[in-house]
Amino acid sequence: MHFIHFVGTFQCTLLAWMALDRYFAICTPLYYHEGMALQRFLRFMIPPVIRNILIITAFVSLAGPLSFCASNVINHCFCEHMALVELACGSTTINNLVGLLAVFLIPVADFIFIAASYVVIFRSVLKSGRSGFKALDTCITHIVVISISLTVALTAFLSYRIRVGLPAASQVFFSTMYLLFPSCFNPIIYGVRT
Repeated sequence: MHFIHFVGTFQCTLLAWMALDRYFAICTPLYYHEGMALQRFLRFMIPPVIRNILIITAFVSLAGPLSFCASNVINHCFCEHMALVELACGSTTINNLVGLLAVFLIPVADFIFIAASYVVIFRSVLKSGRSGFKALDTCITHIVVISISLTVALTAFLSYRIRVGLPAASQVFFSTMYLLFPSCFNPIIYGVRT
């Protein structure tokens, strides 16, 4: 469970790193190699990875002490945290709160970082005039991937926590697509655009 959720959160963090790469390439092209040097880039890489490890470890470890009812069959195709927590007999309020906190500290925080970098990129492109629109064209693919990935991710995360009457099969579908979408469709999206 820990590995599956860590890989899922790492996908959001990877999109944030790609936005940072676009920022350095478009807004500071003369200093791109300096900004993306390994020693400097590690300052942008290590804190989000540590954040992901700590948050995922926290909410996965909270599922361990739960007491489970007679039903021990997870209605899912992999060991998803909230699918497991739904089997518990006692109160799962802490698990829900920490899960929501994880949603807001990982994909939502990464999305805010991505959106802020694109605001700066768009402002820089608009100031540069017509020549900047070619640079902006390279960002469109990334924006499409971000939009689809984050929509699927937030739907998957929030479908278990906010009771909206989404059928169990839909919850399983969105959770599975959250993990499979980047690895299956990103090469197609980037390949078609290139």
